[in-house]
This record gives sequence, C-alpha cells and structure tokens, in this order.
Amino acid sequence: VHNGLGSRRVAAVLIALNVSGTKFQTWRDTLERCPDTLLGSSERGVFYREATHDYFFDRDPDIFRHILNFYRTGKLHYPQQECVSATKRSVR
Repeated sequence: VHNGLGSRRVAAVLIALNVSGTKFQTWRDTLERCPDTLLGSSERGVFYREATHDYFFDRDPDIFRHILNFYRTGKLHYPQQECVSATKRSVR
C-alpha cells in the first residue's frame, strides 16, 4: 500500500475515530507508536462500534486533535487558550 509520498506502508490499516461526533482517521501503526496508552493498545477495542466501524470517545474533539498529533509527531502542541488540565485528563 502506498501512502502517496512514495513510500510503502506494510499491512496498513486505517482507523476511524469518532470523538463526540467529529470524525478523525489515522493509521493503526501511528497509534501503536505509544503502546502503553489507550489508543495505542488493544484496550481501544472496548470503544469499537461494529455498526459504524469506528471507535467512539466522548471527549472534546478540539483537544483530541492535539492528542492525535502527539501520536503522529511525538510532540504535544496546543494553543494557549486550551486548558492544560483538560488535556491531561483526555490523555489518560
């Protein structure tokens, strides 16, 4: 499977995430870079909805966007107006 950038992804699996109605997609191997987290481990299976083929999380999608970027880059960046406490709760 090609990722459009000229490199290959072996056995790439796209994961659909629904965060309070906002849809996100990422590669399974992106999440598995952090295996000791909810999204990076098999524990995320508890949140899988067979009918919609996605994982549902009742969280703030504006904060989740930054968390997903952490999985992608290894760095947590978020706007100053975001609450650090809310972000820490969402990461757990």
